[in-house]
Formats: sequence, structure tokens, C-alpha cells
Amino acid sequence: MFHNLTHRLTNPTARTHTLNAMMSGLAIGFLQIMIAFSLSSLLFSGQLAPYLSHGIGMFLIGTLVGTILAAIFSGTQQLFPAMQSSLVLILVGITSTLTIAPNFGLLPTTIVLISLTALLTGVIFYLFGSHQLIQFIRYVPYPVIGGFLAGNGLLLIQGALLQGMPPNLSWIAWLQGDGLIIWLPSLLIGIALVYGAYRNQHYAVMPVIVILSVGIIHGLLLSQGISTETATQMGILVGDLSAITWQLPFLVDFSQVDWSAIGTHWVQLLSIAFVGLIHMSLNLSSLEVIKQENFNMEAKSRVNGFMNIASGLLGGNVLFYSASLSTLNHRLGTKSRLSYLVSIGLVASVLFLGTSILSLVPVSVLGGLLIFLGVQFLQTWVINGWKRFTRPEYGVVLLIMVTVAFVGILEGFILGIIMMVIVFVGMYTRISIIYRATSGASLRSTIEHTPHYATILESLRNQIYVIELTGFLFFGTGNSIVTAIENRLADGDVFRYLLIDFRRVRGMDSSALLSLNKVMLMADQHDFDVYICDLANNERAISIIQGVNHSDHLVFADTLDSALGACETILLEVSGATQAHIPTAMRQQLVDLGMSKENAKALSKYMTREVHKPQETIIQQGDNADCVYLLEIGQVSIFVDSLDIDSDPDVHIGLRTMRFGTIIGEVGFVLKQKRSATIITDTDCIIWSLTHNDLERLREENPQLGFSFENVLLRILAKRLTTNNQLIQVLR
Repeated sequence: MFHNLTHRLTNPTARTHTLNAMMSGLAIGFLQIMIAFSLSSLLFSGQLAPYLSHGIGMFLIGTLVGTILAAIFSGTQQLFPAMQSSLVLILVGITSTLTIAPNFGLLPTTIVLISLTALLTGVIFYLFGSHQLIQFIRYVPYPVIGGFLAGNGLLLIQGALLQGMPPNLSWIAWLQGDGLIIWLPSLLIGIALVYGAYRNQHYAVMPVIVILSVGIIHGLLLSQGISTETATQMGILVGDLSAITWQLPFLVDFSQVDWSAIGTHWVQLLSIAFVGLIHMSLNLSSLEVIKQENFNMEAKSRVNGFMNIASGLLGGNVLFYSASLSTLNHRLGTKSRLSYLVSIGLVASVLFLGTSILSLVPVSVLGGLLIFLGVQFLQTWVINGWKRFTRPEYGVVLLIMVTVAFVGILEGFILGIIMMVIVFVGMYTRISIIYRATSGASLRSTIEHTPHYATILESLRNQIYVIELTGFLFFGTGNSIVTAIENRLADGDVFRYLLIDFRRVRGMDSSALLSLNKVMLMADQHDFDVYICDLANNERAISIIQGVNHSDHLVFADTLDSALGACETILLEVSGATQAHIPTAMRQQLVDLGMSKENAKALSKYMTREVHKPQETIIQQGDNADCVYLLEIGQVSIFVDSLDIDSDPDVHIGLRTMRFGTIIGEVGFVLKQKRSATIITDTDCIIWSLTHNDLERLREENPQLGFSFENVLLRILAKRLTTNNQLIQVLR
């Protein structure tokens, strides 16, 4: 140990770190003491003013035990605790309205109240940390937190300016005489602290301003011939605090405790714990950014729980990790526990030894510190919040701030939650639930028909109207579906099929049923069918849509593609195309593809007829592309293997469905590459194949026929490429 101390004093780098740690400990200890003094003077005012020495003792013992536990559990992360003004202000609201029955004592009741608050907060902190509930605190809307802390800033400034004043003081009296002597120096010191912190981030700025302020005030008192006793009586100085004390809560005479008075404020006591959780989470989140470390929030919550339980058992107040004190230590670049030891020693010396020097501290210095803390809150959440929040969110921040400052903390918090729900609904309803709305001319099924049928479908696809939904469907967004349909009908666009795709819908509430019923009412009035698509993975949506008014126009489809395919088939049947022209003969199909009848007849001699049962593989992905096929009768499906290496190798991704009269396998055949997909029969099929050898023989024996067939293949490739490009443009 002696060798380690010698090394610290002789080695230049170690000596610098040691001095930094000592300076950090002294600065933090001094600030902890001043925070305890200023906040205790705020809490122990009015009817509690005679017990200020007890209040300072309670705040100091809480700070001391919290710092000791932080030194044990935080280690090199160097996180320092402090009393938090946001929680003390809630206690001020309780104690200022605390009505004690005649047979009970004010001080014993207050001691038990403060200790119970720390114990309750500690237990809740620990439970949230042990059961991983601390993450739920992050769901509190950010503007609510900002408005609450901004309101605390106003309360701190208000408390500083009214500190030491009699209750119900008029504004005229506040601006004159003795009142002016109390609050004006507090305001000036607060301005000096704010300006000093703004101009220079050095850790010594605040202590220097405080010491200079004390010196200036005592100089003014001396120049006016005002003695210390007179200044104390005038409320300018704190007074004799040489006997700072506190009382262990379990040694209090419980017969003097007004339990009913405490019980009437149980809601506020709970609010202290939950507000503390929010504030602690904010502090730790900001420290993660500053220190560039990741904290275990659950572990930190448990440590803060230990702090408050120990503080409550010893008669201390609520406290948790302070962002400002921990940042100060971080900027000094120290990770030594020495800074903890120095701050602990400084706080302990004031608590146990007392000092008559503290009785000379001007009340206005404590008020200036409160104003500084209050302005910090206002700067963070009101001034900087203008750029951080949207305008509706910023309005909520201001509303909560005013409510907290002039009505009540709990009322402001509840109002903030309600307003943020309204803002959220308003902002979310501006986000369209409609991912894409288009006609069947742009979004087509994966079924490929014969060229003749495809030509007929081109003029019929506008009778299909597709609405793809996304996000959360509720009363605020569901009406956009109705509006989109009304606008389409108002523009004179007549459609026979409305396809509503739920594939991207993440959830919906029962109020969406009203919008869907309106859609069905329009379907009955305008005679169009409504296809509800892709509900397989949305049980909530299924249960809600089951309540849609029964209608013959309502159809359910597994996927949007299957609904598109069904509508296209119906359109062909209704148009009479399938009865007027049924190209089931191979030669006629070649004619439809663009060949002359003579060439079609001649080509059939070079092709081989194949018969296949359902679920037979015609083409296997990865095989050599040695032939091309014409599907004369039946239907086949095209699949590709999944790119996910962890997926089941037997699971394939469906690409297209090919019906009779179409060419398949042309890509690999023309490019002479490996097969890029697998083709499997869906029904009994008759297929004609042409190999590379057959094509070479065809070119030698009939060059004009070979050119005609290759021209057909190139037109098919170009047509499919154009269709895919159009689809890509739609899907962007």
C-alpha cells in the first residue's frame, strides 16, 4: 500500500491522475453538499423551516450512504448519486399541504414520510431491475418527460425566488423592502452561474462563483454594519447549523406520527418512485452517450434500489445516479476510487463534525443554485426542445410545463400522457394506411396466358382495383380506405373487383370494422366484388373481419396473387374469350405466338410430344438447358430455391404459373446457361419439346423456319422483360 502511494506521488502520470481524482472528489463532494443544502432548504421551508438542520442531516446521510454504495457497486464506471430536484419538488407539494392532527408531531411525521418514500422507491427500483421491467419505462413519451422536467425547472426557480418569504405574500411586498433583499441576490447569483457554465465548462467554475458570491455578500453586510446575528434574523444567512442532525426513522416516537396524513398522499408517493425510474433511465441513457459505454440498466436499477433502501432505513431521502456529477468526473478523466473516497470524506465531515462556517452561507447562494438547476431544465427541454420536437410535441411540452408549475406535478404528468395519445393519433392518421393503390393494368397476377388471351386482358384489367394496406388499421386510419374508393368512383373509374391486401398490416382494432362495413355498403351499391387477401398470419384481423356484414360481394383469398389470378380468369370468361377462341391444338398455339400456319405445321415435325402427370418435374433448377417447351394442354408452376441457407431445402419460392399455349424454358435455352428455376406440373399436361440438336437440324434443313422460330423466342423474351420492368416501376 505504501509502495502504491509512493508510486502515485512520484510518477508524473500517476500523480496527475491522483490530483485529478482528488479535485474531482472535492468538487463533487462540494456540489453534493450544496445540492443537499439547497434542496433541503426548499423542502424544509414554511411550517418545516424550524427543522432545517434535521432536513440537511437527512439529505446528507442519504447522499453519504448512496455514494458509499456507488463506490462499491459502480467501480471504474464512476457514477455518482445525488438528490434529484424533480423528486424533492413532489415532496414539497406533499409537505406544503400536509395537515397534522393536534395530537401528532410535524417533525416525526415528516421524517417517517421521507423515509417511507425512499424505502418505497428503493423497493420499486429493485423489483423493476430484478424482473427486467425497467425497459417499459422507455415507453413513456419523450415530450411528457421533457414537459415534466421543464415544469420542475419552473418550480425550482419559483421556489428559489420565494425562499424565506412568508406565505400569501403579495407581488408588491415581494418587489419591495426585505423581500427584494432575499430574492434579488438569488436571481443575480443564478444568472452568474448560468452564464459561467455557458462560457466555460471547467469543473471549477461553479465552486469559484459560489465562493465569490459568499464573499461579496459578506462584504456588503460588513460595509453596511450588519452583524451575522442580524443578517440571520433578516433571513439573509442560513444560521447556526453547527449541530446538523438527523433521526433514525425506527427511533421515532411512532405515537407522534400522523399515519392518516401520510396515507392521503399515497398516490404522490408512488409517483415519486415511477418519476424517479424515468429520470434515472434518462440519466443513464445520457451517460451512455457521454461515456460511450453500454450500461446494464437492470443492474443499475437494482443498485439504485439498494441506495434508496439503505437511505430510507437511515432516515435519508430519495436519490439516484446524477448525470451532471458523473459527467463532471468523466471530463476530469479519472477512473480511480479515490474520487469516491474524497467526496465521501467531505460529506461525512460536514454531517458528523458539523461546521460553524456553513452557518455563514447566504440563503441567496442556495437560491442561486436552485435557479441554476431550474434554468438547466428549461434550456434542455424548452430552448433546445424547439429543434428536437415536432410542433405538436413541443406544444405538449409547454402545456405540461405550465400545468406542473401552476396546477400540480401529478396533474401535469397525467395531462401529458393524454395529450400525447391525442397527438399520436393525430400524427398517425396522417400516415396513409394505403401502401399502394393501383389497377390491374399495372399489377398483374403471376399467371401467364396465351398471347390471344393476354391481349384481351389488356383491355379488361382496369376493372380490377387493388388496395394494399400497411401499418396499423384503426378508427383514425381505416377511413382512408373508404376515401380512396370514393375518390376512384367519383373520378368515373368503374371497376368490378376490389382487392384489399392485408399482408403488410401489423394489427387492427375493432373500430376498423366500421370502415370495412362502409366498403361493403359501397360494394352493394355499385355492384363490385371485394376480395380480402392474405389474412393467414393475422388472427386478430380474421376475428374482426368475421364481423363484417354478410354480402354476396365478399370473397376471401389466400394471397393477393391468387385473387388477381381469379379475377383475370373471371374477366376472360365473362368477356366470352374462352368460348370464342380455345387454342388447344399445338399448331394453333404456334400461330398465336406469331408463326404462320405453314411454319407452325412444319415446326411440329421437329418437336417431340410428352405426356406428364401432376407434380412431375419438367425442369430442375441447376440442370443444363438442353431444350425448350411448348405447353399444349395443362398448367405448370415455376419455382426457385430459397436463398436463405437456413431454410428447408424442400421449400421453394413460387414465381409464375404458366397455362396452355405458352413457351417455357426459353431463357436457359437461348442463353445456353444452367436452368435458373424449377418447373413442376400442376395438372395433367401435354408438352412439346425442341432440343438444341433439333434446332440445329431445323436450321440446316429449313433456315427460314429456324429464323421464324428464333424470332418467336426473342419476342417472348422481350415481352416478358417489358412486363417485369413495368412491374418494377409499380413496386417502387
